[in-house]
Amino acid sequence: TDVRFSAHEKLYYKPVRLNGLVLMHREEIEKDVGVNITMVGIDECLYENQMCEGSCTNTLDISALPYMVNANKTALVGVRVDVLAECTCGARNFSKEENCRNNPCYNGGRCIETRYSLSCSCPVAYNGPRCQQT
Repeated sequence: TDVRFSAHEKLYYKPVRLNGLVLMHREEIEKDVGVNITMVGIDECLYENQMCEGSCTNTLDISALPYMVNANKTALVGVRVDVLAECTCGARNFSKEENCRNNPCYNGGRCIETRYSLSCSCPVAYNGPRCQQT
């Protein structure tokens, strides 16, 4: 089972920082929560030599269908996300067209398309390349 998490106070904490904190306190978390942490940071390309002859890239697949857990009077609905290993070099893979029609900006951000790239103009209180950070 993959577990994704985020944390914020006044700032949004980037995944590399959170993963570092989990690694630093791994044994303490395992003891307190009663779980075994086998990997920090989801890497489906870990066994890339078994799958790919060349480069391997982790691709985040976000489904339009949600996950739902319904238990008595409590329900939890979450985003269905999978990490897929693709046998391709991410830096050289231009097969997926990226344009403003795909609505890449979050939280009401406005997409700006230029000749070679796109960017997001974020509303107040949001930042990041896709307006995903608060």
